[in-house]
Amino acid sequence: MFYTSGGSKYTGKFDYLLRNVHIIRLAEMYLVRAEANFRLGTTTGDTPLNDINLIRARVKLTALTSGQLTIDAILKRT
Repeated sequence: MFYTSGGSKYTGKFDYLLRNVHIIRLAEMYLVRAEANFRLGTTTGDTPLNDINLIRARVKLTALTSGQLTIDAILKRT
């Protein structure tokens, strides 16, 4: 991912300027973790409620309560 040339470090991340570059949004990773933890009943990394509320706070939405958090709310089916 990184290389050195002439004493300077460079990234090879954007070598393909005219091609599709895979980008993963951080919010998507929080959603994936929230869904997995919710379905498994675990809290690996953080609780599903905290993950969802972190995303909601960034866009200035009100926080959900534990009673409002459902798989449909995580997947935004409601």
